[in-house]
Amino acid sequence: IVALQTRQDETANSKYRWLKGTTPPIGWHRPEGEPVGAAIVEGWPKAQALAQRGYVARALPGCAASSGLLEALKALAADGFQAIDAYPDADRTTNSSVKKGWEANIERCRQCGFTVQVFDWSEHYQANQKLKGIDDLFKAGLKPELKETLAPLATLKRAEFTRTEEAPRISAAPLKDERARLKDFLRG
Repeated sequence: IVALQTRQDETANSKYRWLKGTTPPIGWHRPEGEPVGAAIVEGWPKAQALAQRGYVARALPGCAASSGLLEALKALAADGFQAIDAYPDADRTTNSSVKKGWEANIERCRQCGFTVQVFDWSEHYQANQKLKGIDDLFKAGLKPELKETLAPLATLKRAEFTRTEEAPRISAAPLKDERARLKDFLRG
C-alpha cells in the first residue's frame, strides 16, 4: 500500500485524511467490464465513483492542475474514445479558481478533438453544500444533469495521439490485477 486515506463525513476541516503516505492516487480508475464512456474529474474518490458506474475515469490532482491530462487524452484517443464526460465540482459556481481551472481542462479536451459533455448538479449543491463532488451526489442517491455538449475544436490533430509507452491501452485487466494483489496483501 502506497497511501491510505480516510473520508470524514462530518467535519469542519478537510474531509480527507492521510493515514499513510501523502501522495494521492491520481490516475486511471477503470470499470470491471467494458466501459460505457470516459470521464475526467478532480480527485480519486470521484473517479472511483464513476468507475463503479462503468466509466474509465481519469482523476486529476486538482481542478487547476492539468498534470497528466494530455497523456490521458492520448490514451483515450488511442482506444477510440471520441467523447469525454466532465464532472466539475459543484463549487465552480461560487469559486472562481475552480471555474477557471475546469474551463481550461475542458478547452484542452476540445483542442485535442474530443466532444465534451459537461455535467452539473449546482441546484443540489445550493440546497446542500455537502454535495460538492459527483461522489457526494451519488452517495445521496442523486444524479447530475447534462449541462452542455461542446463540439471538438480539433486544434491539435488526432494523429498526434499515437500509442506510446506513456499512453497504454485502457482495459479492465489492470484493475482486476490490482484488486487481486490487494486481496492477497490483505490476506497476509
